[in-house]
Amino acid sequence: MSITINTLVHRLRERLAQAGSPISLGHTHQLLAAARGYTSLAVLQASNEPVDLDQSMHWIVDVPQLRERAVSLAVTINADLFTQLLVQTSHEFDDGPHIHASHADLAEHFVMEAQEAALDDSDVAREMANTNCTGPWEEHLEFVGSSFDTPAEVGTLFKIDYEGHVQGEQDRDRPYSGHSVNVSVELRFGIVGKRLFAGPPDIEVVGASLDHGYYDEDDGAPSMALSELEAIAIELGIPVEQQDELEGAEVGGDTTSAGVPNGYVVDIKYCASSPVIDQLRKQHPTQQIWVLGNTLERINRFE
Repeated sequence: MSITINTLVHRLRERLAQAGSPISLGHTHQLLAAARGYTSLAVLQASNEPVDLDQSMHWIVDVPQLRERAVSLAVTINADLFTQLLVQTSHEFDDGPHIHASHADLAEHFVMEAQEAALDDSDVAREMANTNCTGPWEEHLEFVGSSFDTPAEVGTLFKIDYEGHVQGEQDRDRPYSGHSVNVSVELRFGIVGKRLFAGPPDIEVVGASLDHGYYDEDDGAPSMALSELEAIAIELGIPVEQQDELEGAEVGGDTTSAGVPNGYVVDIKYCASSPVIDQLRKQHPTQQIWVLGNTLERINRFE
């Protein structure tokens, strides 16, 4: 099923009149053509773009063209109001197109699907396995841009990019090794008109990598010195703002039975009782906690 531009025009005119901005039938047709990116209705009709629009299509309103056409027609109309009412009108049709006020609005429309794709992705799962996190995982993606910097060419792809992260709750029984995976997701639509795109989009996770925020991205060297308590807190998965509760903790190197270095041991037997320390002692009755020690190598020995 689909709807015609005439159907859209009549419903839109009703909303415009109710909002105190009545417009003639002819002018509404012309402004809708401008919203599709065309200088006039005649130019739109002469194009090869679809006339009837269905629910698989996504239309991003060309607000600058809409404003320009309103001026040329000497029509007094707020372009933002026109766009808002056009978007609202599209919601009345189950079989009509999805109309969006901007690229960001279109991206917001699909952000949940992009986040679900990130959670289901095997590369993301593999990177999350390298953290010390347990489920449930949480995701957060944001729209960072689109490929619509140049005039759309029918038959090519329109891309929307998201970036964000997937993370989980830290398992304090395991040495800290990161708690977040940086994720990039791309949506791709077929371009069927100047401002018209065919869905549903292809969704692909194009990047997934453990957030090594505590290492320099170029050579893996420590990126920022830490105090000893900050480093111990990070290794134990304790919020850094609670580091003072670790006062008295001692760190020593650990070795295998063959004398090979094997991480570090954090001894908390001299720490004063506190909610954090009491919980650690409950989890580690020996009061000695083995950690991998990557963060300990960032301790500022001159503080």
